[in-house]
Amino acid sequence: MKTPPTATLPALLLHLGVLLLALPRPASGSPYVVTFDRQEYQIRAGATFPVQVHISPAVPGGVFSFGVMLMVDSTNATVAGASAIAVPPALHFDGPRAAVPVVATGPGFAAVKGTGEFFSPVLTTSSNTLLATFYVSDRGNGPYELRLGFFNTLGSTEQIFVNGSGTVLDPQITFATAAVVQVGGLTNEVRSGLTLNRQTGLFEQTVRVINNSLNPVNGVRLFVNLTTNWTVWNAAGTTNGRPFLQHAFPIAPGGFVDMRVEYRIPNRIPSPQPGYEAVPFDPPGTTPPVGTPFPVSPRHSFADGSFLLEFNSLSNRFYSIQYSYDLQTWQTVLPAVKGNGSRLQWIDYGPPKTDSPPTARPQRYYRVFLLAQ
Repeated sequence: MKTPPTATLPALLLHLGVLLLALPRPASGSPYVVTFDRQEYQIRAGATFPVQVHISPAVPGGVFSFGVMLMVDSTNATVAGASAIAVPPALHFDGPRAAVPVVATGPGFAAVKGTGEFFSPVLTTSSNTLLATFYVSDRGNGPYELRLGFFNTLGSTEQIFVNGSGTVLDPQITFATAAVVQVGGLTNEVRSGLTLNRQTGLFEQTVRVINNSLNPVNGVRLFVNLTTNWTVWNAAGTTNGRPFLQHAFPIAPGGFVDMRVEYRIPNRIPSPQPGYEAVPFDPPGTTPPVGTPFPVSPRHSFADGSFLLEFNSLSNRFYSIQYSYDLQTWQTVLPAVKGNGSRLQWIDYGPPKTDSPPTARPQRYYRVFLLAQ
């Protein structure tokens, strides 16, 4: 087996073949690109992340053999072996003398060499465009580029990419590159569309806030950028006219919290899509509500694990809801809820109202305070 140059890191060596005689090289045809699943990987500094390599478009007749090497500057990253090889392991010509392919794997490479039965024209191939999945470990030294190229084990004249009819594709193969960028701090991802909750009459959307830094954050505020007359129903407050949701609990490096945003939309048309910005903050100490609490039990449990609380309320009076796991330490829900003069419903589905979904712990207790005017 040929050793790759020390300046590159072999991430995949996968050659499925090839005891073929005088295979013709095509002179023309549609080009193929061996490419990554992304043009840019946005990662947390120091993270290990998956990289998929595909061939595009799909090869007519399937792929019988190929050899690909992933190259990256070793000062920026290291590469582990392939964890997924799409091409079947039992590659050979059909025939009585066909043998078991030779398989070799190790850090940074995976190799398969099939054997051949020269008296049968049938090849076992793969029609999957996914060639392999690798894991790249970032060193946290800034942005860099991933590159792909041929990998051969039998010398420079080896025929590497071969399809199911025995045609050599090497002259038609080109290789793509991909950028790797480290992102720090907090980022957010919209995880769902704006959907109507018929129980509350509010539109809802789930936004994931991710901590990409190497250190924990003590809390997070998710600011909502509105261009309409919508109301963020569960906003914890506003800053310079911008409503925000608040999660006053730590998020570990690489961790995340899913926050459900509730909207009152007057015209019932959930468009355009709001924008979001996540910023870290240090939660201040909370002042316990003043008054006499009364216990309240969940009235209904929904299929998604959320709990419905219901209690009598006074019109235009505000109520503070607290929850506890042990009836000793209590957390205050933000914001307080406004009474409607009748039965008031409140749903606990987790962040940002509470620290986690209700089903994340064995039990959760609730109590309500009627706040002073």
